[in-house]
Amino acid sequence: MKICVFGGAGFIGSRVVRCLLSSGHEVVTLVRNQQKGAKLAQLGAVVKIGDLKNREDVRSAITGTDVVINLAVPYYLGRVNLRRVRAMAVVFMRNVKNVVEGAQSVGNIPVILSEGTPIWGDSGKGWHDETSRFNPIDMGRIGELSTPYTMQMLEKGAPIIRIISGLTYGKGSWFEHVVYKLMKKGWFRTYGDGENIYSLVYVDDVAEAYRLAVEKKPLGEAFAIVDDCSVKFKDFCNYVAQMMGKPPVKPMPVWLGRIFSGQVVVEELTMNCRVKNTKAKTQLGWNPKYPTYREGIPAALAEIEKS
Repeated sequence: MKICVFGGAGFIGSRVVRCLLSSGHEVVTLVRNQQKGAKLAQLGAVVKIGDLKNREDVRSAITGTDVVINLAVPYYLGRVNLRRVRAMAVVFMRNVKNVVEGAQSVGNIPVILSEGTPIWGDSGKGWHDETSRFNPIDMGRIGELSTPYTMQMLEKGAPIIRIISGLTYGKGSWFEHVVYKLMKKGWFRTYGDGENIYSLVYVDDVAEAYRLAVEKKPLGEAFAIVDDCSVKFKDFCNYVAQMMGKPPVKPMPVWLGRIFSGQVVVEELTMNCRVKNTKAKTQLGWNPKYPTYREGIPAALAEIEKS
């Protein structure tokens, strides 16, 4: 099949492009300049120059393809406040709308949209799954405009598939730029006691979920993509430290974390977000290569240290 991938030069997008190409699919991707698309072109993708905010560029990229994937999600490393997140939500809404409406205009082509599990908010002592209520907090607020729009389009019969990923780690992500680099210097801290529980997933396993969605086209469905083992955030971080030969991670008071990283980041890293992957396994046929962080972290560290 021929697949159009928006956001193909990004952290997850580049893995999805690689996964699709290695499975024999053709890939078209839209980038703002040739330099950004050079690595994708080397892999074998067809690179088009344009911008997601330009509807004609979007239509041109989609025309002639069988499936569209949007992985163009705004991302920011640094201190994040609510004002910045809401600005990112506006950009993401524009991206999603341009992709969905562009796909409809050139032949009602199926679209796979990307979201994150924080759109469901804090899971407390329970679990989230695809039936959980939309209640975004922290970085989940990036979807505060686009997720309701997506649900409205689904009600109208638009051929949409939703991939809702857990906290995704790997080379090139927050894991490398924040956890790995700060831990290497001995500066990394958890916010609070780190007892909150999170569902994570390795980036290559996320890419595999997109491949399955492309090939099976379960239109109208949503899939939570997380590994098999939810973990306390402090245990995750201490395992990373152990693999790096570093001492256990020390906690930082929450109030001090808000000063350094902002309220939004602290919320994200102190919330409970425990998620089930049952539907992805039974209906999509997805089985993670790295079923827990204990397998995924060594793979991620090896890739980072190799570069």
